[in-house]
Amino acid sequence: MSGSKPLQETVRNDCLLIALQGKLDASTTPGLQQQLCDKLRCGQKFLALDFSAVSYLASSGLRMLLVLSQLAGSLEGRIVLCGMDQTMRDMLTISGFAPYFPQAQNTEEAFRLLET
Repeated sequence: MSGSKPLQETVRNDCLLIALQGKLDASTTPGLQQQLCDKLRCGQKFLALDFSAVSYLASSGLRMLLVLSQLAGSLEGRIVLCGMDQTMRDMLTISGFAPYFPQAQNTEEAFRLLET
């Protein structure tokens, strides 16, 4: 996923679902992080990130999630992750990040978590 590639977005009420794709590594996450931080700063405080089409999550991708979580929290927002495979969920657990990110099985559940 290139940071300059347009994001696939779905809006429902005050929530924004962003479908991520490809590899989230050191070459792709800086641009993506900037795009997502811009979304938060422009008032889109409730984000669902769909990992269904993500093929690889590196430590730089985890760092991006932490930055996004901190920014969302400072703006009284929230981030929910969905569509992660078992390897990605294990990475969140091992890194100690899992408690900071509500996780949903699918996009509908992610929207429900954000809307409550």
